[in-house]
Amino acid sequence: MGIPITSTPTFVAELDSVVSRLEDVERRARALDAERMKLMAAAFDIAVLHNDEADTDDYTFIPEGRSGEIAYRSIRAEIATSMRLSETTIDRKLSHAHVLTLHYPRVLDSLARGLINERHVSTILDAAEVIGFSADPEHEARRASYETAVLKVAEG
Repeated sequence: MGIPITSTPTFVAELDSVVSRLEDVERRARALDAERMKLMAAAFDIAVLHNDEADTDDYTFIPEGRSGEIAYRSIRAEIATSMRLSETTIDRKLSHAHVLTLHYPRVLDSLARGLINERHVSTILDAAEVIGFSADPEHEARRASYETAVLKVAEG
């Protein structure tokens, strides 16, 4: 038995209740997505901190050097196993989480507040690759400008 296709006050009230609850569930799910991204970024940072051969102040991608690479691969495998996802998928999630927390914190905040979803985040980060990840002021300004513009559209 479903809800009848009418616009009676009962129908409207029942539908409003269901839609409101769905909105709440979606908002909480997005907040959990943001929390997962923060944890993924923390896992990435563990690999960086255990990298004896690289400059930990200047990293964007997979840690280089024997110790960093071993730590990263171990972390990736452990997370993939625990989440029952492929290492390739986890690799992408770790990278996205790291870039998001390092270069696009307002996008992460928007996800945490439920204003955008994980698909938005993925699209935003994929498109941002052309900007680059340099720490120089010009690239930082470009990223900030892009983040402002893209959030204006994504948040609707």
